[in-house]
Amino acid sequence: MRLVTQAMIELLALYDVTSIPFPKAGSDLMEELVEKTSRLFGATRLALVLCEGNGQQVVYTWGFRSTKEAQQCLDKTGDNCFVYRFRPESLGSLYIECRQSLSPKDRRLCLILARTIETIVRQKRVKDDLRASEQEKVLILDSLAELLVFMGENLQIQWANASAAKTIGIKTEQMVGKYCYQITKGNCGPCDSCSAREALQTGEPRQRVVASATGRILDIRSYPVKRENGTVKGVLETISDITEQVQAEEALRLSEDRHREILTILQESYYEVDLTGTITFCNDAACQLLGYKPGELVGRSFRHLVKKPHTVFRAFYNVYSTGQPQRGMVVELVHKSRGCRFVELSITPIRNKSKDMAGFCGVAWDITERKKHQEKLEYLSWHDALTGLHNRAYFEEQF
Repeated sequence: MRLVTQAMIELLALYDVTSIPFPKAGSDLMEELVEKTSRLFGATRLALVLCEGNGQQVVYTWGFRSTKEAQQCLDKTGDNCFVYRFRPESLGSLYIECRQSLSPKDRRLCLILARTIETIVRQKRVKDDLRASEQEKVLILDSLAELLVFMGENLQIQWANASAAKTIGIKTEQMVGKYCYQITKGNCGPCDSCSAREALQTGEPRQRVVASATGRILDIRSYPVKRENGTVKGVLETISDITEQVQAEEALRLSEDRHREILTILQESYYEVDLTGTITFCNDAACQLLGYKPGELVGRSFRHLVKKPHTVFRAFYNVYSTGQPQRGMVVELVHKSRGCRFVELSITPIRNKSKDMAGFCGVAWDITERKKHQEKLEYLSWHDALTGLHNRAYFEEQF
C-alpha cells in the first residue's frame, strides 16, 4: 500500500511539472514557476531569462534583490541549485535555488520541468515570429498602392489590403465575407464573365475591366492560389483604378482624331513615313496630288514615288543625324498616270514617347505650275517670242 501511495505521489508530481498552460506573457510563466517550484522543491529564489525575437534579453526574478544578482547566479553550482540552459541558448535559461539540497529525484523533476518550460518557450518564440511575420506582411501589402483582395473557394472575400478598403470607401473588416460584385456593382448580382470564377475553375489567371458602382473604371486581374497538391484554394485579385488612364487615353484618341481630321481636310499635302521611308499616313490632298485614291498611298515606299529617290533619302538621313527639320527642298514626284509633279518638300522628325526618332513628317506644296512659269520666263529671256530663235541676250551671254 505504501509503495502504491509513493508511486501515486511521484506520478502526481510528474504531472504537476508537465502540466503548465501556454502563457500569454513571460510574467504569467514566471508566476506558474514560482508556485510549482516553491511547493514541490521548497524554492527560495528563481530566475527565468528569456531572449525575445528582437535579440533583447528579459530577466524575470523572484527572491533576488536585483537582476544583476540573478544573472550572476546563472553560473553558480551547488547541491541546492539547479541551472538549465535552453537549447539553443538564444532561447534563455532557468535557475532554481532551494533551502536544502536537491535529491536525485528532485533534480529529475527539475529537469523535466525545465524541458517543459523550454518547449513552451520555443513554441512561444515560433508563435511570436509567425505573428511578427504576419504583421510585416500586412504592413507591406497595406503600403502597396495597388488594391489586393483574396477570396476563398466560395468567392467570398477573406482578406483585403488598406488600399482596397480606402478606394471602395469602407473599412477592411466590412469587406470580409462579402462577394466582390456586392462591392464593385452594389448588389447587382455576379458578373456574366467573372474572372475570379474562371480563375477558380480553370486554374489560370484571368483579367477583366469593369465599372464600379461609383463610376470608377477598374482593371481586375485574378490569380489562382493553389495548394501543394495543385488544387485551387482561392483567388487573389489585384484591382487597379484606371479611370484617369482611360480618360487620358480617350482624350488622346479624340485629340488624334481631331488632328487627323484637320490634316485630312487640309489643302496642302501632308505625309508621314517611318525610318525606312514607308508611308504610314497621308491626307487626301497628298493622294490627289499624285492621282491616288484616299488611303492608297499608305504602305508604299517613298522610293517609288520620287523621280530621284537618293536626294530625298539623303535629306531623310541628314534630318535623322542632326535632328533638325529641313524645308524648301524641291522634289519631282511621279504621278500615277500623268507624268510628274514638282513639289516643295518639308521634312520634320517624328519622335516617340521615349524621345527617340521614329520617322518623318512634312508638307508638300505643289509648285508644278510655278515651275512651268519659271521655265517659260527663262525660255523667253533667251529666245525671240515670235520666231523662237535665240535672241540678242543669249548671244551676248554666250560671247
